[in-house]
Amino acid sequence: MKKSEVLGRINKARVGHKLWVGYAEALINGIPLDQEKVPLTPAECEFGKWYYGEGRGLADLPAYQKMEEPHDAIHRTYQRIFVTLFQESKPSGLSRLLGTAAAQEAEQKEKARALLPELKEKSAAIMHLLDELEREVSAMDEEELTERMG
Repeated sequence: MKKSEVLGRINKARVGHKLWVGYAEALINGIPLDQEKVPLTPAECEFGKWYYGEGRGLADLPAYQKMEEPHDAIHRTYQRIFVTLFQESKPSGLSRLLGTAAAQEAEQKEKARALLPELKEKSAAIMHLLDELEREVSAMDEEELTERMG
């Protein structure tokens, strides 16, 4: 695989990550989405598919090695958001009749929204490491990179 292709794949992973974060934010803001748009586990998202797939050819590079922790952490944060929005106690029929359901749902959205800065912080760390990885790959010899990536 040529250097330009590897850099293109890193960029595709970056775009996939940005979309994932955008979808997570949309859910927090009450926009209904298919759950496939924001998978819960690190290996299911587009970035994770690259990271645990063809990206493994870069596994010995420092930036690559640093990415797993913030990537896992962002998914743990999203899992907390998901539980808050969809699995915490749902309003009962009685609470809907009494008018307290809307307040409960608003509280759940606010709790989820409070986790958004944490999600964005971890995303920024991943983006920084992707930039660093691009620099490391750019500095490599084309032949060495081809051997690594096959």
